[in-house]
Amino acid sequence: MIASHQPEQIDSPTNMCRTNVTIYHCDTLNKYRKLPDGIVVTVFDSSGKAYPAKIKSGESEHNGVLCGEISWQLSGGEAVSSTYTKKDNRRLTEQSEHTPFKASDGYVLIKARNQSDDEFTTSKEPLKQLADPLKVQVSFTENKVEAVYLPPPILVNLRLRQNETTYLNERQIQQIIDDGGYATLFIHGYSVPLGHMGRFATDEELGEQVQYRYRLNSEDIQRPFLHQHEKLMKRLSDVISEKQGEVIGTINGEPYAINLKKFQQRPVYAKYYLTNRYEKLEDTYNGFKALAWIPNVEYYLNLAASGKDELSDFDQWENYSRIVGVTWSGSVDPDMNFFRAEMYANESGRRLAGVLKQLIDKGIRINIITHSLGARVALSAMNVLGDFDGEYDDKIDNLIMWEAAVADNAITNFENYEKKKTYNPVAMEIFPYAYKVPKHITVLYSQEDGVLDKDKKNADDEFLGILGGAYPKKYWSIGGPKWAFEDYYQGTEIGQFCESIHNTVLFDNPYDLHRKLPKSVANCRYRIRELLEQEAQQVAAHGEIAELNYLKPWSHFRRFPKEVLEHIIEVLTDNVVSNWQGKGSKVRAALGHQGERQTVNGEFTTRFGLVEMSETNKKEFMDKFIKDLFKKAKKLDYFGQWEDREDGRFYYFISHSAMREWEWKDIDVHLVFPLVYKYSYREWIMKRKIQEHSKFGRY
Repeated sequence: MIASHQPEQIDSPTNMCRTNVTIYHCDTLNKYRKLPDGIVVTVFDSSGKAYPAKIKSGESEHNGVLCGEISWQLSGGEAVSSTYTKKDNRRLTEQSEHTPFKASDGYVLIKARNQSDDEFTTSKEPLKQLADPLKVQVSFTENKVEAVYLPPPILVNLRLRQNETTYLNERQIQQIIDDGGYATLFIHGYSVPLGHMGRFATDEELGEQVQYRYRLNSEDIQRPFLHQHEKLMKRLSDVISEKQGEVIGTINGEPYAINLKKFQQRPVYAKYYLTNRYEKLEDTYNGFKALAWIPNVEYYLNLAASGKDELSDFDQWENYSRIVGVTWSGSVDPDMNFFRAEMYANESGRRLAGVLKQLIDKGIRINIITHSLGARVALSAMNVLGDFDGEYDDKIDNLIMWEAAVADNAITNFENYEKKKTYNPVAMEIFPYAYKVPKHITVLYSQEDGVLDKDKKNADDEFLGILGGAYPKKYWSIGGPKWAFEDYYQGTEIGQFCESIHNTVLFDNPYDLHRKLPKSVANCRYRIRELLEQEAQQVAAHGEIAELNYLKPWSHFRRFPKEVLEHIIEVLTDNVVSNWQGKGSKVRAALGHQGERQTVNGEFTTRFGLVEMSETNKKEFMDKFIKDLFKKAKKLDYFGQWEDREDGRFYYFISHSAMREWEWKDIDVHLVFPLVYKYSYREWIMKRKIQEHSKFGRY
């Protein structure tokens, strides 16, 4: 009996037509871009029966499928990386930071057709592929199907606890070239674990008609790595409310809930109740932490690139462009040790410099967007590339720093370095070569960012702002047990120096000890200088980006000019001699809070508003080099993220991560997220910067 005419089972439909279906799988960038081998494609016919098969050479073959409508789901495929199991001295919240992707993840179906049809059937909502899948008709003679998917996500994983050393492979580079030859990188900020990816919502969760006779386990199929936007999240929330017998509404712009099952149906204030609900929905469907941040930013950049001036639904899926998500080990333990995260950011930036070199050498144009401490990762990479004697000058189209958690003079030069040391206590606050690499530098800042400094609004749930913010206090714990320099020198000769000075240790053979350790603090100082100078000489002689040892905390320098090396020797020696109990120090205001106010305008922010500095303060805080970058060279630009209204400026960026915290209409009681999209995403990042000086994908 031939496979195309199998007898039906007792409980199966009476339609006897069966066919062998072949599906050709490619992504939107080009027909030759076939989906990877090994991905499992499970076809479902109208009876609900499943026909799994693996992709081979871009095709999957499914025999004996019932004629009529079919749909399919992807799953599995080869894992991108393996779990990290090594022991190290790093202090991080996650034991393994390996990339969790499987080969099928991110290939979201957007259109398909039977090859006998002239037109493709396009998915109205790709993120409902599980709940309401795209369907194609097949028959005994017309059984060849073309399926087109979004290209896969591109993740540059710079994290410390992973096994990979190739951060961007040739397939990913070719994807960027096929997508127009422009790469837009996004680098997340501080205290962001790698997290996990979100999943598709099921028909039941969305209140849709049941699609499959045998329910699929949503955890077993591919992860979309695509942001579930307002319409879908609102629907998911509404289904929960319907099941609980409640109605969500607003009174004077504030959210309230009424439980219809209770005798007294009084409205109850529901802002925090709904915030908690949306956090859980986010965790499930959009993912968690870094693996949620990246598709979120990617979605709104695509929306902005598609030409939508106001917040609305995205509808140009065939042009949807994957950004290059850059993730790094900023989730330190304990989580309040910001300085440890800064050193990890320096290391990550050094690795990122190699990735950028790779892209530049392939002729790919680059835009970089950062949030918070992600600015340090980018500036570290720029600082390394800027020290290649002009080879990488003006090779990055845009560097856009959003709420940057770096000093407001971070991009200054070496001029008056001794003076700048006052607010550069550990030789890590400035990046004197960084300005050379990007053609355009843009700072998006907000004086309502209560993490970077004090803010004025008390209704934004950012309690740190009332206390003056966290960033200005980042070095307050230098003298305490959280001081992080020691991590880098455990088990090294410098670490032994510290022990020999401060600890009484008994050894079986003290003569071996004395051959290794200095006999006095003076000898200790001399030997530290000798070790650092030797390493600096070796690094300077290296033609590329050298690996660092004792100088690793200062990974944001490719080579170490004399004034910087002297500063580092001073800092490290003082910390060793003090048993890692360095002195606390003030720092300059954060760039993401102050913008150009101190460095360019010579203004302080007080409770009475902006006031002009005294001449003494102008000499201390203004920076002629930065002012010239802004005023003369036109290389630097600032935007304070406000909207001009009749009653004055309305600062819509009301918290450090306002682009994430106020996204959902049900909880955006200040109505700020539409303005975040309109001005920050669309007007400044996309129109004025990326589309003016570069390009985003194929738009």
